[in-house]
Amino acid sequence: MDDNFPDDEIEIELFPIAVQLAYVQQLLGRKQDAMEAYTDIIKRDLADESSIAVAVNNLISLKGPKDVSDSLRKLDRLKEKETQNFELARGLDLKLLAKQKEAIYSNRVLLLLHANKLDQARELVSRLPEMFPESVVPVLLQAALLVRENKAGRAEEILAQFAGKFPDKSKIVFLARAQVAAAAGHPHIAADSLAKIPDIQHMPATVATLVSLKERAGDIDGAAAVLDSAIKWWSNAMTEDNKLNTIIQEAASFKLRHGKEEDAARLYEDLVKSQGNIEALVGLVTTVARLDVNKAELYEKKLKTLPGLKGIDVDSVERTSGVKQVDAPHVAATGSKGAAAVSEQTKPSSKSSKKKSRN
Repeated sequence: MDDNFPDDEIEIELFPIAVQLAYVQQLLGRKQDAMEAYTDIIKRDLADESSIAVAVNNLISLKGPKDVSDSLRKLDRLKEKETQNFELARGLDLKLLAKQKEAIYSNRVLLLLHANKLDQARELVSRLPEMFPESVVPVLLQAALLVRENKAGRAEEILAQFAGKFPDKSKIVFLARAQVAAAAGHPHIAADSLAKIPDIQHMPATVATLVSLKERAGDIDGAAAVLDSAIKWWSNAMTEDNKLNTIIQEAASFKLRHGKEEDAARLYEDLVKSQGNIEALVGLVTTVARLDVNKAELYEKKLKTLPGLKGIDVDSVERTSGVKQVDAPHVAATGSKGAAAVSEQTKPSSKSSKKKSRN
């Protein structure tokens, strides 16, 4: 075995490990350390081309929309010199895994969108489905491009078509469609998209979002049905992390907001019995006070005094709704946080094979 390798050759062999260590720092949330490591690897320009490509891509994913022009220039180092459009160099294309190549092309599209270079983004996006036919990423990027072109309706259409064609990949697509529709002011479509994801239907965040969307769409009965279904589901759920009380609280607030005081009172009474906290008690007395002040006073006297609650001014409570409607959060179709990072895992190079043959 020949141990007399030149120092620079040893350093070159260690660069893939350096890239992998930087990626570990990135996963651990040590963003600045990872960025410095990637930058050093790129500046020294001694690593093999696949390690450089991974370092460039991951550095861009960490930087996000900051200094877009510089990030695009760094990606240009990876392209085939003889082509006008962005295409990975032939040698690099053979060394990288499909997932790594997809991450690089995806980040290129995101940068082009941030730079408002829509023509270039459009050209690149058009090639991605053929390059990565098994992936959901191309259709998500196509939808992002359409949103930037103020064609949210078309984005919703292509996402729905893809979800119908590939049911096993529909979850993330329907989530994206819901985001696009909500941001475009299409609450019916947003709610319909979320309703097509069975495994999140009864989660509190989904329930609250569906209720808000249906309220915005004027479908009050539909919103009530979502809450009733969630209450029924959690009532029968055998789980330690039961969200029944959270859902009941939301349902009671909803009923009160829409003038169904008797239903709201019944739900608040259930909460008082199961939780016995101040918030539930205030909600109960507030609601009953709208129907019968004397009964509200009776509730106050009969209910056990709670820690920290010395007494309730029923007249004051009656003037307080205690309920606020929360609008659906603003959502964006794309973001820099969606940039993809990849690990240093490439196909074996001929150089590595030669090294192994020396052993």
